Amino acid sequence: LARGFPGLKLTSLVFARGQAVAAVPFASFLYNGAQMPGKSLPTARKYYFVNQLKTWSDAQSYCRLTYNDLATLENADDMSKLNAATKNWQIDVVWIGLYNDINSWKWSISDQAFYIAGGAGYRNWGLGQPDNAMGNQSCVSMMSTGTFFDNTCDTDGSFLYILNLFIGAVVA
Repeated sequence: LARGFPGLKLTSLVFARGQAVAAVPFASFLYNGAQMPGKSLPTARKYYFVNQLKTWSDAQSYCRLTYNDLATLENADDMSKLNAATKNWQIDVVWIGLYNDINSWKWSISDQAFYIAGGAGYRNWGLGQPDNAMGNQSCVSMMSTGTFFDNTCDTDGSFLYILNLFIGAVVA
């Protein structure tokens, strides 16, 4: 993958929900959400770290052009696995897909079928966050501790993005 995108550096570890699998350039979670009739659902998710500085909007555009979207984190278990896999990366802050949509924090992937039960509402705010300092913090970064904080969207930062793998047929 990195050969196809000059300057792109991917680093991570693969793990399925509940166990480490292998060291490869992505992280994967098996999907276990509710299945809706007539919809093909993602069965695995891969999280990529991109060590390029971009604004939140530029990072989201990059993610949508290359794969899917900025990373969405659905529960504390996934958060702790991601933290364990990335603890030695020497990265302080990364963009994730959470943003403020007129006083309501939302993930940039809006399709509810994407989420496990309750996953769309998962937040791991740091102490005193979100604070909307100076009235212009509408995008969210994740610190190396796994906590979220609101940030100005035009700040340059590295980012995580997500790729959904659709394996199997449409659910009947």
